[in-house]
Amino acid sequence: MHDNTIVAGGNRGRLFSYANNRFQPHAAAGGKMVNNAELFSIYEDAKNRLWFATGYEGVAMLQGNKLKKYTVKEGLRDNSNFFFINTSAGLFVGGDNGVTRINAEDAT
Repeated sequence: MHDNTIVAGGNRGRLFSYANNRFQPHAAAGGKMVNNAELFSIYEDAKNRLWFATGYEGVAMLQGNKLKKYTVKEGLRDNSNFFFINTSAGLFVGGDNGVTRINAEDAT
């Protein structure tokens, strides 16, 4: 993360931060980014927001302590996503049904 904190995703949407020589549940959102799915990929953007690609629960974005979720209802090709790619054309997330461009500049 921007403050050199190490974070790691786990099963059932859990997010962990490394502090005091061990991983602990992350303070934001009670340490849980989604209800049941794995956190497959974590990406931090230029605005210090954390993006999470999840298994079958879409994408979640954490800004401060505010969590917003995106699914096929918001335009993702699939709710199972495994990676992020940031290019000059924008931020993309990829999953079982292809790659979706995320309008990260307008995300709040």
